[in-house]
Amino acid sequence: TPSLVDENAGNFCTMNALNGLGTLSEGNMTVLSTVANWQSRGGTVAVSSGKWYWEADVITRGSYMQVGMVGTDVFFQATDNIQEWATGYGYYSYNGNKVNNGSHSSYGATYTTGDLIGIALDLDAGTIEFYKNNVSQGVAFTGLSGEFTPAFSVYGASGKVTANFGQRPFK
Repeated sequence: TPSLVDENAGNFCTMNALNGLGTLSEGNMTVLSTVANWQSRGGTVAVSSGKWYWEADVITRGSYMQVGMVGTDVFFQATDNIQEWATGYGYYSYNGNKVNNGSHSSYGATYTTGDLIGIALDLDAGTIEFYKNNVSQGVAFTGLSGEFTPAFSVYGASGKVTANFGQRPFK
């Protein structure tokens, strides 16, 4: 008997066309920086509890890139990026640092074009951990609470990243 329900269908996050700058494509899953400055996008789904995972496929790093999450209080404008916000938590391509609230701390390996960054958010435990090409870089931040959405920040006129929130199998 044919099914009327697609077993792979669901509601998934995309990058928010109303929160940030950068050209969106591929169903609002790809963010492209078109200027020589920061362009950032937040996601369309916010979470405050549970365990969540998503991936960032670095198509072209551009000059710099940050992947991570921001609180729902963040509305990206002009040259904003993840690190500028008290509720922004990210992993920085240039030096592998973790970033939050205007500061950088030593963390993991650098990443570039062709790398895959996994983001594991456990809001029950209050942690976020980043993976580079399926290798954990360790827990980046602890004590997290609040409501967060995925975010990407790209710098340079050719920075491009594609998100996977589960719409297709994770790599």
